[in-house]
Amino acid sequence: MDTKGNRKKTVIAIAVFLIVVIALYLRIYIAPKVSDIFIEDYTAEYGTLDVDADLKYLCVRDEVVHTSDAAGTVSRKALSGDLVRIGEVVSEVNGYGYAAPERGLVSYLYDGLEGTLNSETMSSLTTDALEPAKDEEGNVSYSLKDCAETEVAQGGALYKIIDSHKWYLVTWTDKESALDYEEGSRVTIELDDENKTQLRFLVYYNQAEREAAEAAEAAETAESEETSSETAEEPSDENKEAEAESDANEMKQVIFSCDRYYAGEDALRYGTARVIARKVSGIVLETSSIVEEDGVKGVYVKTKYNDYAFTPISIIEEVGDKTVVESRTFYDAEKDEMVNTVKNYDSVKKGDGSGHVDKE
Repeated sequence: MDTKGNRKKTVIAIAVFLIVVIALYLRIYIAPKVSDIFIEDYTAEYGTLDVDADLKYLCVRDEVVHTSDAAGTVSRKALSGDLVRIGEVVSEVNGYGYAAPERGLVSYLYDGLEGTLNSETMSSLTTDALEPAKDEEGNVSYSLKDCAETEVAQGGALYKIIDSHKWYLVTWTDKESALDYEEGSRVTIELDDENKTQLRFLVYYNQAEREAAEAAEAAETAESEETSSETAEEPSDENKEAEAESDANEMKQVIFSCDRYYAGEDALRYGTARVIARKVSGIVLETSSIVEEDGVKGVYVKTKYNDYAFTPISIIEEVGDKTVVESRTFYDAEKDEMVNTVKNYDSVKKGDGSGHVDKE
């Protein structure tokens, strides 16, 4: 009888042991996999993002169209894109040579805007200049024309000489974005040609930057003159907010200059280009996965136990729906300490698009 009782106890003990083992197995190995079906995460990786913007532009050059004094047969003596010196014959009409009166690049394309668009007039342009002119019926009247190649009428366009030193892209953008382009700095611009040609441009002029400098100078002058707040009526908070919003939405002119040769330069006038202000490198996160706990920004990173732990981050720059952050460690100046952060190939919990990330 005792033997049967002991055997029964042994069976029960083994059964309990197996149940515990199975339960632990399910908890450790199966449950996380099942829950993973409902919890989305992604792999954080080190990368480089472009801080860029698509901007409409107006291409401006210093250029002169040269015409024929008489009707006749044309014989071109220079190829489009050739750099000619003063006195070099570019074209002949009835055997009479037309020499270049200025040094520059030869072009056989013109649009009639050469006389009004140049480096001296471009800073006075308005945003209306970004769109080509339209006729009374609303149709675009702008067209790029070819200079005479075989026969020319009196006064007809023979060729054009473009200043080879610089050419410009004139754009407008909002104040905040304009301040990304510091005068004197260089940016990469991807043109809207079929090859997506990228060229380095200099930030030649920045209206927002200059206005900010003028405002700072005016404020400093006012302060030095000890202007009393009692003698000048302070604008209300509502007026201040309205002025700030209006100023932020106002389009500011930015002009980029290029001193590099580009074969299609003479065909550019209106277009849209991708302006790359700079490149930023670090761990690339989805912006929607970033949360804040006790005033600290961070993300939930999967641990070796298959749960998620809040991990502080140091943001380098937000680029659209992506955010670039420091990798592995960063210095917290407020706490005067190094902080462990996300690293390459960490599994980061996704956000739901509403700015909320469930940590469970």
